[in-house]
Order: sequence, then structure tokens, then C-alpha cells
Amino acid sequence: MAERIRSFTADPVKLDEAVALAVRYLNAGQVVIVAAEIGYVYLADAFDADAVKTIHILRGDSAGVAAQVFIKNSGVLAGIAAPLTPLQNEVLARFWPGLLSVTLKSQAGVNWNLGDERRLGLINVRVPNREFLGKVLEKTGPLATASIAFAGKPAIIDLSEIIIRE
Repeated sequence: MAERIRSFTADPVKLDEAVALAVRYLNAGQVVIVAAEIGYVYLADAFDADAVKTIHILRGDSAGVAAQVFIKNSGVLAGIAAPLTPLQNEVLARFWPGLLSVTLKSQAGVNWNLGDERRLGLINVRVPNREFLGKVLEKTGPLATASIAFAGKPAIIDLSEIIIRE
């Protein structure tokens, strides 16, 4: 049964409760739907291949499509991406957190499958600018993400458009 988690950023206790519940579901291999800056997205533990696969099934993605990865801050990149140039670091410092997504060479030792069976050798990462997401990422580490819209369709910004499949 799907459970709706309400996050009230004005109430720190309720926010922390919502974060704890989302983290519990993510750690249990579940997929969570949350509001991002420009629409609703699926989230799953980036290192849980079954959970990431569930995102792709829910979206109707073609084989080989890789999920994006949300991270808490640029410090996480050292563990998941090849080293950055000083210019890349400067750009990220200026625009993160925010809507800037970057595609980087994946760290060779990272053991995950974002949907491409690691064939691309690349990851697309972003640091979201949402308090709730930041708190969740602080406790979970990298999360695979994709819009809850079906592949190729516009972003969903109204909760009434969400179809929950169990």
C-alpha cells in the first residue's frame, strides 16, 4: 500500500519525521516520489539495482536509459566520478545547489547500475536545492532519480496527475 508522506518545512519536527520515513523506505529498497524544483521525481537508492530498475519500469523507459543521480554536495563526487578540473569545480561551486545537471565520467570502482548496465561510463548528477531532499540525501547518500512522467512526456507538477502503481 502506498503511503503519502507530507513534508512541512515550516515545522522542523514534521520535516524530520517525513525525512526519517522517506529514508526508511529508500533503505528498504522502495521507490519514493518527492517534489523537486521543477516537478515530481522518483527516488531510489542509487546502489540498489532492483529499485533503480523499478523507476525505469514505472516510467516506461527503453533499455539502456540511465537514471540521473542526486547528491548532497560536490564533495560526494570524489567517490562516484572521475576527478574534476579546477574550472569544473568552480562552475559547480557557483551553481550548486540548483538546477544545473552535469554529465561526468563515472568512477571505475563504483558498483551500481543506473539502467545502462554501466555501458555509458558516464553519470548525470545534480545537487537539488530543496531542504527536504538535502536532508534525505544527507542520510542516504547518492539517489537515482527520474521524473515521474512517462518517458518523453512533460514533467508532472500536479499531485492529481500521479498514478500510483503497487
